[in-house]
Amino acid sequence: MTINKFFENHLEEIQRDILSKLNREFSAHEFIQKFSQAFQTEYTNFLSKYKSSPFRIVHSLIAKALLRFSLELNIRKIQEKQTDPNIFGNRDRISGWIKTN
Repeated sequence: MTINKFFENHLEEIQRDILSKLNREFSAHEFIQKFSQAFQTEYTNFLSKYKSSPFRIVHSLIAKALLRFSLELNIRKIQEKQTDPNIFGNRDRISGWIKTN
C-alpha cells in the first residue's frame, strides 16, 4: 500500500489519533513523530520498502500526503518554512501547518 492510499483509507484515524493531539500550529516533523507512534507497523513497513535513505523518502512522502489531503484533514500549509528538529534531532527547514477548524 502506498502512503497516499494509507492516508485515503485512514483519514478519520489520522484526524483522531494524530491531529487532535497536535497544537493548532505544528510542523511536519511533529506530525511524522505522532504518525510513527500511532501507526508503528505501517510506518516500519513503509520504511522497509526503501534501501537507500528510507527515512528521508518516507518522510517526504508523508509530507506530500499532508498536502494532498489537507482539505480532508482541515489543515493548511503555512507559507514560511520552520526550522525544527527531525526525528534524529538534526535541525532542518520544514513545512509548518495550521488547523483550519
